[in-house]
Amino acid sequence: MKEFMAKKKIIGTVLFYCTFAMLFIVFAIPAVILALLPTRWRYTNILYGWGAFICYWFLVKATCLRVIIQGKEHLPKTSAIFVANHQSLLDIPLFGELAHGQPHLWLLKEELKKVPVFGFVVKRIGILVDRRTLGTAVQALTKSLTIAHSQLHIMIFPEGGRYVDDTIHPFFSGFAIIAQKTGRPVIPVFMKNLNKAFPPYSRWIYNYPVTITIGEPMKMQENENERTFVHRVRQWFEQQMERSL
Repeated sequence: MKEFMAKKKIIGTVLFYCTFAMLFIVFAIPAVILALLPTRWRYTNILYGWGAFICYWFLVKATCLRVIIQGKEHLPKTSAIFVANHQSLLDIPLFGELAHGQPHLWLLKEELKKVPVFGFVVKRIGILVDRRTLGTAVQALTKSLTIAHSQLHIMIFPEGGRYVDDTIHPFFSGFAIIAQKTGRPVIPVFMKNLNKAFPPYSRWIYNYPVTITIGEPMKMQENENERTFVHRVRQWFEQQMERSL
């Protein structure tokens, strides 16, 4: 059994990196062209939605991981705000795949702009949030609200970073502000075992089953403010974490 698991780890890792390289070669130039388009065409372009979905799908399949998705019936038919816990680089394709080809907008940490090519593309098709000051964070949220009217899904990791200690860390309130301003539901997505399958800074993909739990849509109530809504959403994640341990 150990020998089989070791072979599967090697196969999954090699396939993942080869698939990543292939997708980069195929989609790098189209992604740069898309990033250069004017705003009115860039975010709602169906080629972006389905191109991204193809990349997500192939990357997930290449890992050879067993992925169980629970709560698919909660996926929205109209634009929503997706929020998820963050444990691994694999979170991005697994999380993004849930948009199922529909146009979507990522809110990501500003440090990603330093990555060659990828950083330029992400800066143009996503919103990079600089959390060092309140002013820069608010500026990023304002930009996302300006773009969000075009019926995009919004994808956010509210913890603001990757954590592998099986704890739900404090949430930034950006998703609650967007929910309040747009009236859109929040779709909570809890991802289990990605910290074990592909830990940060690891070169190997380990054969752990991954479970994705999609919760019921959550809307801010009239008697709620941003702080209480963030607490209610985070509480759902804490409950999922407790059940998974």
